[in-house]
Formats: sequence, C-alpha cells, structure tokens
Amino acid sequence: MVRSGWIRWLTLAAASLAACTGGSAPAASRSSTVPSAARGGVFRAAIEDLQFTDAFDPTGESSRLGMGLQSELLLRTLVTYRHVTGAAGVVPIADLATNTGEVSPDGMSWTFHLKDGVRFGPPVNRPITSADVECAFRRIDTAALEAQYGYLYDRLIQGMDGPVERKPTDVSGI
Repeated sequence: MVRSGWIRWLTLAAASLAACTGGSAPAASRSSTVPSAARGGVFRAAIEDLQFTDAFDPTGESSRLGMGLQSELLLRTLVTYRHVTGAAGVVPIADLATNTGEVSPDGMSWTFHLKDGVRFGPPVNRPITSADVECAFRRIDTAALEAQYGYLYDRLIQGMDGPVERKPTDVSGI
C-alpha cells in the first residue's frame, strides 16, 4: 500500500509503464484535463548531449533531459502535471487514471481507476490494464534495470523491499 504524500513518485514510477509493453497511448485518448495540442507537425530539438543515464529506458532514466523528453512527449502516467510554468504546473492532474487517486482514511493506501478506452499505440495496440502498472513497479524492483529512484518505494509499497536479482512475479501492494 502507498502512504500519502508520494503521488509525485507514483507518477515517476508509472512512467516506466511504457517500457513494460513497448508503447504509449495516442494523444487523442488523453483526458480533457490535459491541455490538447495541435495534431501533426514536426518536433525539433537541439540536443548537444545524449548521455542518458539508462539508455533512455524509463525505468532507470534519471537525467533531467531524458525524463523531460519522456514526460512531455512520450510516456503516459497514472497522474501527471500540466507542463506549464508557475503554480499551475505543480498541480497533479489525472492522465491514465480517472482522478488523482482516492486515499484511505489512514493514508496507507491509494486507489486508482484506469480510464476506459486508453490503449497502447502500435505495435502493441491494446488497452492498458492494471497489470501494466504493476509491471512498471516490478521493473523498478529489478536490480539489473537500475531504477535510481527505486529506493523511494522500499517498504513504502508492500512487496517492494529493495532491488532483487530477478524481476519479481508480483508486487503485493499494487
């Protein structure tokens, strides 16, 4: 189970969700709470240094550049931020989840419900499920994948007690 106050870290962890199945949902399925962008066009960036910390794998990536590119352009998470400047940019909003989570009275568990109709893009091309979210956390708890922020979940989420040599078969708190 998850203690309150850790929604930002849940967001970061769920970013590794795309690495579990190889894709992310098309932008058209995003909630109306996330600002919409014009379809099409070209994204251009001048990146002088491609020294990502984990070959751009969302589970272990911790460089500001890598995480920024993933967060704003490539990955979907249970909860995200508006990606705008100022105070509005630090207010959590739902992305894959229907809301920002329901917290139990004791603050020890968070419940998220996935939106209907959110799918991975090709080649996976199927609905996203809670098993995909759990897969992201199992990857975080795998030592070889080097999730540099994984220690933040140790004993915070049941079943995550530090990196293990082989990917866990489940995370009981998810």
